[in-house]
Amino acid sequence: GNYIGDNTHLQKVIIQISDRSYRPNGYQISGLIKDNFVAFCKGLARNRSIRRLRIIGCTCMAVSMETLYSFLEHNSNLSHLVMDSCNMDTETTRLLVSALSNRRNKSSLRRLELVSCGIRGPESEELIASLNQYCNLVQLCLGGNQIGLNGCVELGKLLQKSRLKELDIECNDIDDECIDVLIGPLTKNESLIKLSLSQNKDITTAGWQIFSALLRDPNSVLEALHLSETGLDDEGAAVIANALVNNSTLKILYLYYNENISADGWQAFFHILQ
Repeated sequence: GNYIGDNTHLQKVIIQISDRSYRPNGYQISGLIKDNFVAFCKGLARNRSIRRLRIIGCTCMAVSMETLYSFLEHNSNLSHLVMDSCNMDTETTRLLVSALSNRRNKSSLRRLELVSCGIRGPESEELIASLNQYCNLVQLCLGGNQIGLNGCVELGKLLQKSRLKELDIECNDIDDECIDVLIGPLTKNESLIKLSLSQNKDITTAGWQIFSALLRDPNSVLEALHLSETGLDDEGAAVIANALVNNSTLKILYLYYNENISADGWQAFFHILQ
């Protein structure tokens, strides 16, 4: 940590943490690893050259975020921030929101991934709202959290202001009501080329009918759409397929593990490929 803190040339750091120690009766949190990681973060927090930081599997983020706050607020070179499977409670998420809101150079951050971090409720709204001033943010991944309807409202506002090119909100309990909130901003957005809604199984045929407006929009620039494990059935498949009849921009469509689609549903897609 001290080496990284003093280094002025380091640009990329990836930290994968195994903070569980094996015991005969199972796994338990290792206090030693937790203490060592916090000490490591104290050194890292002084660094101002790192452009890409990825932290994977940290379940002691409540303590670590306090230590990393200075790094997130003052490192003007940071362009990629990824936290994957890092346990973030309400206080931790709000510390991150505060650091992002107070960040001196908001133009450098281009990629933000907060995957399976337990972000939910009002904190997700505050987090998304804090990104409105990040004019150069092009990739946002919030997969595996629970941003909820109000989070989608804030996301809609962000879509209208930002230059986002890639948005991943898979596995977020997105339902028809969320789609209804997002569809207006999605159709008005002129930069989004990749969208993932995979593993959101609460969207019904009515929701897909609303969503189809994006695929029918002649001004859409969407090139890649991920709809795997969404619970799509034959009716939903027909809605998506029919919306693509005159679509000339979509190049990639993922439909893995939608087991409710029968031969009839797949036939709707085969028809538009002829």
